[in-house]
Amino acid sequence: MQEKSYSKKLYSDNTLEEESINLLEWDSLKTHLSSFASTEMGKRSILSFVIPSEYEASIKLLNETVEINELENNLDKSISFSGVFDVSRNIEICSKGGVISSSELLEIAKTIAAARNLKKILLDFEQRPYISSFAKNLIDHQNIETIFKKGIESNGRISDNASNELSILRKELLSKKLERKILVEKFIQKNLAYLQDTTIGDRYGRPVLAVKVNYVDKFKGIIHDSSSSGNTVYFEPESVVTKGNKIASIEARITAEEFKLLKKWSQVVSDNSENLIEMASILLRLENALTRSRYSKWIGGKTPKFEENPIISLIGFSHPLLIWEHKKKGAPPPVAVDFHINRNTKVVAITGPNTGGKTAALKGLGLSLLMARAGLLIPSTNNPIIPFCPNIYVDIGDNQSLEENLSTFSGHISRIKEILDSLDNKRGLSVVLLDEIGSGTDPLEGSALAMALLKEFANKSDITLATTHYGDIKALKYNDSRFENVSVAFDEDSLKPKYILNWGIPGRSNALSISKRIGLDESILNEAARYLKPKEVDNINSIIKGLEEERIKQQNSAEAAAELIARTEILHDELKRNYEYQKINAEKIQEIERSKLSKHIVSAKKEVIDLIKKLRDKNVNGWLRR
Repeated sequence: MQEKSYSKKLYSDNTLEEESINLLEWDSLKTHLSSFASTEMGKRSILSFVIPSEYEASIKLLNETVEINELENNLDKSISFSGVFDVSRNIEICSKGGVISSSELLEIAKTIAAARNLKKILLDFEQRPYISSFAKNLIDHQNIETIFKKGIESNGRISDNASNELSILRKELLSKKLERKILVEKFIQKNLAYLQDTTIGDRYGRPVLAVKVNYVDKFKGIIHDSSSSGNTVYFEPESVVTKGNKIASIEARITAEEFKLLKKWSQVVSDNSENLIEMASILLRLENALTRSRYSKWIGGKTPKFEENPIISLIGFSHPLLIWEHKKKGAPPPVAVDFHINRNTKVVAITGPNTGGKTAALKGLGLSLLMARAGLLIPSTNNPIIPFCPNIYVDIGDNQSLEENLSTFSGHISRIKEILDSLDNKRGLSVVLLDEIGSGTDPLEGSALAMALLKEFANKSDITLATTHYGDIKALKYNDSRFENVSVAFDEDSLKPKYILNWGIPGRSNALSISKRIGLDESILNEAARYLKPKEVDNINSIIKGLEEERIKQQNSAEAAAELIARTEILHDELKRNYEYQKINAEKIQEIERSKLSKHIVSAKKEVIDLIKKLRDKNVNGWLRR
């Protein structure tokens, strides 16, 4: 997992949990997640989503995600939310006696149709019990849909046939407009000499002609406008004015009739507002589940299993924000890491070089716990086993505060004090994530304080992960079984981190070896070595080196064992095939032998019969001779 430069934020007046969620960059993940929404309302809903703290709520979200994910994977085509609109606001307007437009009414009709189609696809209590438990409440308002689609055309225009009165008025309007057009054309033909051109213009919905200013007094009518040069006036003849007034009167009556229809239809919405609001709410819930499902699939998510105990088994985990950077922006793919935390481990100390992925791993684990609570699948190679943690507390980044005159160290300690105070009143399991604990002050004091703090977190928190450079913290594991060491692998040849977490092994000090490979003067390195306590350093580094060698031996043994198992399986399969072959052949041989034996018996029986016959013949002949 590559180290990433995360933005640093000053703490606000938000709650401790909200600040922790912000530090894990949950908002960035929500932005990514929202891009998988089908509608604008779905996108807004995701961006405003609040992570639940109750186990039951998270389980519902997670099961909804899994069910709709399995359904879409088995369908020939994707689940579509086409035709679903954000109708809640308009339904609310109608419920309060308001009137909405024909286009808005048509959106309600289309949403009703979409809800009916989605219900057919989603409703299956045996396969999808969680989704079906609320999808069943989608009432089919086909009668409302029929009324609106019959009265409103697909472009949102109220249909001529919406009412008899409207039909009559619109026919009359067309007739009057045709009559007016004929009058205008007659005027043009009769007065061509006085016109600048024969174009029929429009001013305020009235037809006008371009009359030369010198001749305007020859006609009766209304001057609506003039050209910028003043040589032309735009004139509506008197005969046309009279016809236009009649047309305006009809248009006003049409508008009144249309409003009457809109009011009637809006009342229909009002009468069914409660069920329609529930329909909109259910559709949004379904879309959110589909959004979570599609995003989870895109990042290679696996379904997490919540464990009652503070246990974490997360294999091949990739940071979701780094997956986004890779897939969307062409960044290198994230290196997958593993997390193994058993119920006896309370504190995990992560050591290793800067830019080695320690902070990214820390934030990634925290983000995975939030994702599970939010009903998202976790990008990993196995189905993760994680605790349900309503309490996630984070201290990551530079906590300087110019307003409160706090240094980086003071900011960290203030934050840690808040976390410790909150742990005294927590409900449910807790996870604490600390970046560079004890840093920002004298190394000796910082190391001592860090060890004391971690022991306190071991007493109060269920799981604590802390990154550190302090060597003394690495030794805590050997005196306290609640502690575990993890190191970020480092390649001394290339002088680059491998972004891999080595569990059970603390990180070695690489400062002098790196400096030597870079070419720093030998005398400086020797002087630095003299400042160190050779015996302690040699002992610690020899232990670490021995552990690393032991890990390599175990890994080689595991690989050899895996190879032997594979070869054994191959041999077993070969023996099994031979056995089956021999078994089949044995049956064939037995059948052949049985056939031969049967033939021999028949032949022998025949010989015996012939022999008896001969004997009888001889006896008969002998008796006759006597």
